[in-house]
Amino acid sequence: MKLDSTDTLINLVNNLAAVAPTMLAKREPLFDPTLLSHWLGKNLAFELLSALNEVRIELVPKYAEDRLLVNAFWDELICQTVADHQLYFDGSKATFDLIKAFGNRWKTPLSKFEVIYSLDYLRIGESPITILGVEFFTPSDADITERAIPKSAVDRWRKHVNTLTLAVVKVDASSSNTAFETGKEQLVDALVLLKASALCGLAGTLLPEEFVQWKLSGHYIVNPISVETPTHRVWGIQDQFGPIVRNLSSEIEKGIDTLGINLLCDIPKDVRERVTRALNWVAHSATHDTDDYRLVDLCTALEILLLPEGRRTVNKGTVIALRYNLIGGDLNPSAVKWMYDRRNDVIHGDPLPVVRQQDTWDLRLVCYPTIRKLVYASVKRPDLIRLEDLMASVETKERLEKFLGLVDMGIYEGSLLHQLVKEAEKKLKKITC
Repeated sequence: MKLDSTDTLINLVNNLAAVAPTMLAKREPLFDPTLLSHWLGKNLAFELLSALNEVRIELVPKYAEDRLLVNAFWDELICQTVADHQLYFDGSKATFDLIKAFGNRWKTPLSKFEVIYSLDYLRIGESPITILGVEFFTPSDADITERAIPKSAVDRWRKHVNTLTLAVVKVDASSSNTAFETGKEQLVDALVLLKASALCGLAGTLLPEEFVQWKLSGHYIVNPISVETPTHRVWGIQDQFGPIVRNLSSEIEKGIDTLGINLLCDIPKDVRERVTRALNWVAHSATHDTDDYRLVDLCTALEILLLPEGRRTVNKGTVIALRYNLIGGDLNPSAVKWMYDRRNDVIHGDPLPVVRQQDTWDLRLVCYPTIRKLVYASVKRPDLIRLEDLMASVETKERLEKFLGLVDMGIYEGSLLHQLVKEAEKKLKKITC
């Protein structure tokens, strides 16, 4: 449960229970946001809907998203429990036991499926790569036979691309359709991490974006594991011009190691989610045609990593550049500040291109070590469960004094350096006072 306490849900449901009989008598829908706002007030209605949705997600898995089923679930639950709340809501444990038992009657039985997707333009060689439970591999004849992939499908796929790369994921679902959707969601997340790893491994290579224009081809097969004769579904595809295709197995492995991808499962949830989100933006930067937009995506990734406090931060570019230095970044922090300021030029409507390809390269080389250092720092400090706390642990008296000392020695230079010095002195004063 994401709720602060069971009492929170009980209080919210009891508030609804007070008006439920009247709403039912008038044949008004119990969960219409407008009516709930009228009966309970806007804030309480919002809290109630959010709380009940959390319970529904826990009791009725996300594959059961049919609107009629969801509405019937809650209408019947309210009629049976909330409307007669004095009988049921005499204690939080009894309440949740009742709701859980009710929800279990609505759950759709699950089966195990293996879903195979075909990918365009991705080559990984003979060694499979597994990320987030998704296995990427180039199928051999034995794989094709073992996984019951129809020869007609293989022929069609190979006609479209010279080298066939597949991704396979095992899921629990209620049907072939929901297995496809659930597996696709996992695959997209894994593909983002794979793309970010490849970009990192290709650092310094000319036109790295052209190597990672991978996408789902549209072909997929769902194999019910518990059924002897699998059901095969193959979708069509349109031929088109494609990007550079090359075996990137060594670059991907290098990127996985550099970024610490395999350590993501070992760090606290908040840190992991923020790092993964930043990786998403890094990977997305390769989808643009111009360096202006690529730089905006990369700056967004740095904001997620180095400004976990979000909108509360003023002088964002200055703080990002300073924190990059404090976590051990090698690039001149004044240059990092300069590149972030180019982001402001782009999004605030500069009519001319303001970013060069070299800027995009350099900013990626800021993102990669930032991700790596935060992941490894989080592994060492699992007690700091929020990225904001982890970042606060970086702004120490010793590190700030070291930065100011390097500035005095002339190690760093640049027209924007005075802004970083001012920010560091302010933080140092706050610590020492």
